Amino acid sequence: MKEVFHDIANNSNKPNSVSEDARVFSIFENHEDGSGKIIVKKFKPLEEILSDLEKVNGQDEFPHVQNIIDIFNNHRAEKIVANGEAVADKPHLLIVGGFIRDLLLHKKPKDIDFTTDLELKEVEKLLSDNFSEEIANKEISIDETGKSQGVIRIKFKDDTREVAEEYEIASFRKDSDTGDGRRPDSVELIKVPGIDAQRRDFTINAVMYNPKSHNIIDYTGGLKDLDDKKLRFVGDPKKRITEDRSRALRYIRFLFKTNFSEDKEAKIAIQEMSQEISQLPAEMILKELKGMLEVAGDKPGKILEYFKEFGLLEKILPEISDLEKCPQGPPYHMEGDVFKHTVMVLNNLPANSSLELFLAATMHDIAKPDTRKEGVDKKVSFHSHDLKGSEKVAPILKRLKLPNKSQDKITKLIANHIKIFSFLQMKNSKAIEMAKSPDFKDQITLLKADNAGTEPADKKVQAETNEMIEKIIERYEKIIDDQAKFSVEREVVRNATNGNKIIQLYSSIHGRKPLGKNIGIIEAQIKELIDDENIVDKTLAQEKLKDIITNFKEQ
Repeated sequence: MKEVFHDIANNSNKPNSVSEDARVFSIFENHEDGSGKIIVKKFKPLEEILSDLEKVNGQDEFPHVQNIIDIFNNHRAEKIVANGEAVADKPHLLIVGGFIRDLLLHKKPKDIDFTTDLELKEVEKLLSDNFSEEIANKEISIDETGKSQGVIRIKFKDDTREVAEEYEIASFRKDSDTGDGRRPDSVELIKVPGIDAQRRDFTINAVMYNPKSHNIIDYTGGLKDLDDKKLRFVGDPKKRITEDRSRALRYIRFLFKTNFSEDKEAKIAIQEMSQEISQLPAEMILKELKGMLEVAGDKPGKILEYFKEFGLLEKILPEISDLEKCPQGPPYHMEGDVFKHTVMVLNNLPANSSLELFLAATMHDIAKPDTRKEGVDKKVSFHSHDLKGSEKVAPILKRLKLPNKSQDKITKLIANHIKIFSFLQMKNSKAIEMAKSPDFKDQITLLKADNAGTEPADKKVQAETNEMIEKIIERYEKIIDDQAKFSVEREVVRNATNGNKIIQLYSSIHGRKPLGKNIGIIEAQIKELIDDENIVDKTLAQEKLKDIITNFKEQ
């Protein structure tokens, strides 16, 4: 790319080759570090970029982007200049953020965000006037949800697409110096993109692209950071985090997303502000945690390690931080303390595991510090840490404000992570009940990861456990196959032994109807017997029911 460097602090030294963009976009004030530098690089035309993406993706991901650009390019707004004369002013429209960043990283961009010198009321009118028919037909909608923060979205309806085509358009803006640590109290609309760039989170997200001139414009050093593969906040990290504390968690997510090296100043800022960051709403913490999981690949354990390194773990999940103080040992855990084991377990989960499975794995041994015992032979045990752990996580999950369904699932996965070893010895009825649980697949996944994250004193133990796991999977798959194979027959058997049939048969044998509680007892007994003996024949099931009722003792 052809590069032009323009030092705004020394405009008189402007080289003759400075592009039109360097001239037009170079004027801005209140540069945080006082340097006022702009770098402009020639890049591909947008048409060529979109064509290349279509070849790779097999479809046009942004079919209406050129329409939006053309609307802005053709617009002229009347402007009164210093001498009082009215002139036709051309608006500026730049692409900013992830689209350019991902292109420069040779990754597939997901969306296109615009920023402009027009006020939102002008943008809204411009779009409404040019898309009036489509808006009337509900083919296009304008979302004003973020208008108070200087942002609107235009959405294009297309039933053939999995994800709706959507573009964010924001006015050049400057955030107020006050806010609630999540968003500014107010935003000031401005006319120059350089100040707008200073309010963004990371330098690599502040790089802009002019679709008209095909130039990349960089005010914050983002291009150098992309080359150096370094993740830096724009300007002072503490100021950026104070503006929005979730940026600290976003920073960790972007370390995964980019695989860039961390910035020392950013790390120190997050460590020093860890207490304030921990006060973020639980919903926001979970949202960022889920985002980290989506980009962590096969090393989700690194999430905990980053939290620890950046001083966040002891503030957000102190119970997990405490696991580092709990040593393990023979015969099963020679890998180190419980925290190290937990990280190893997480790193053996499948990529893109659910948040519930991640949290269950994170907390599965949370009660080990409370149950640790060391014998005279130096062997370490943690009896009942599974059940006590399921009790201990309850207030933590509530604190994190997880949905009740997720809390129940995580609690059960923790409570059963030892019990699953008895699956092979269970009667068929109990095994069927366990196998039919919607969470049983995750229970097996947790079991496999738990074993893989273990280094027993005797290496044979791990191999033997692996064999046991394979047998558990075999029995589970057989149960599921049998349930599916004889589903019709099982439904017939269930109908032949349901509550109404029990009342009829009981009345004919004993001359009176059974008590309500006894109906439930008999129903449970026949169900267990049918499952244990794998009965799929209606006549045989009814004979078994008759025997139970004949020999039933009133309760």
